[in-house]
Amino acid sequence: LLPILLHLFHRCVPLYHLGKMEAFHRHLQPLFNDFDWKKSLITVGGVCLASTILFKLLRKKREGPACVIIISGKRKSGKDYITSALEERVGSYCAVARLSAPLKKQYAIDHNLDYEELLKSSEYKEKYRFDMIRWGEMKRKADPGYFCNLATKDLNAKVWIISDARRPSDVEYFQKRYATYTLRIVSSEEVRQQRGWQFILGVDDAESECGLDAIEFDQILENNSLEGITPALDRGMQLVIVHAMKEVSKM
Repeated sequence: LLPILLHLFHRCVPLYHLGKMEAFHRHLQPLFNDFDWKKSLITVGGVCLASTILFKLLRKKREGPACVIIISGKRKSGKDYITSALEERVGSYCAVARLSAPLKKQYAIDHNLDYEELLKSSEYKEKYRFDMIRWGEMKRKADPGYFCNLATKDLNAKVWIISDARRPSDVEYFQKRYATYTLRIVSSEEVRQQRGWQFILGVDDAESECGLDAIEFDQILENNSLEGITPALDRGMQLVIVHAMKEVSKM
């Protein structure tokens, strides 16, 4: 259609402006007489259909969350605390997933333990932590994305917050599928000790604690506060929220 319109413009418009209406109609009429309207309508219809299919395919690729916020950090660095603060600020847009939750649930079932107690920061959890890590590694060797899929399969929100990523395979699972923002929470050993942390051989030097030490993050957030949200923490969390909402706006 574009070449025809250009031809009309270059051939007929000058005649019209010169007042040669008769010549204008003489040039215009053959174009309409020879124009294959049926073929053009089929072409236009095909273009519209192709555009609709392409639009649906692009929409399909955006199924799932607009953004996955992946939080990681050492024990007692404050991952759960920051997760709760972000969840409160993002509100109904978000849902939180703990990759350790399906692990702990299945581990509790297999070993006849109290699942609710395993979810808490308690001596009960610490008692079984080492064996739980070993059991989880066995499952991951069979399927690296096993726990990631279990933890998120029922989520229905525009923003997911993964509160406890521990391994490169956790991060890769989400980065291959969705837009992500990686947030590393760091605290000094002194502060972590004040929160109850003690070094445990086989736990704090295992992959579950050290697997993400060498990767790059979108933001590293220092959390050495013992008295709530500081202005620095507030600014850091606001950066996360702004990024997530930008991704939501693209849906």
